[in-house]
Amino acid sequence: FLPYKSEFGITTNTGIDSVCEIFRKPMLCLNLCPIVDNRIFNPKFMFNYKRYYSNLDNKFLSLDEIFYHELHALSDKNKLNIKKIKIVEQSSQEVLDDVITFETFVKNNFKYQEKDMLLQEKFRKKLLINLQEIYKCDLIPNSIQSILSPNFVNSNPNWFQ
Repeated sequence: FLPYKSEFGITTNTGIDSVCEIFRKPMLCLNLCPIVDNRIFNPKFMFNYKRYYSNLDNKFLSLDEIFYHELHALSDKNKLNIKKIKIVEQSSQEVLDDVITFETFVKNNFKYQEKDMLLQEKFRKKLLINLQEIYKCDLIPNSIQSILSPNFVNSNPNWFQ
């Protein structure tokens, strides 16, 4: 009943998001992990990722590095520990900022500022290239329509390196 009546849904990719999708409600997915658990075909799906910190390199990994080290589909804590990778969740302030941003997007019919659009296109291109290299098959779409949180992009400049 709640997803049907709501204006949008907020999820952590644990199931209720599917109910929101049935009712065609916009969704904000927080702390997405692994990277490939993204609804790339839904233009009203905004998300952010947990960050991958390498204890070996003493830095947060970029999107390309996550795919290179084959972490894109990995969420098993034991395997991450073996690879010396720590998963870092968003802070409560980051969650709040994303909720406020998402509410604004919903009210403005998902219109972006031009600088945000350029970053979205850069992210979509990088993700698509990595997905196509890993999953060499026809199931990978030609475009990505979901939205990476502009707050996530702006606060993680290493993401595109």
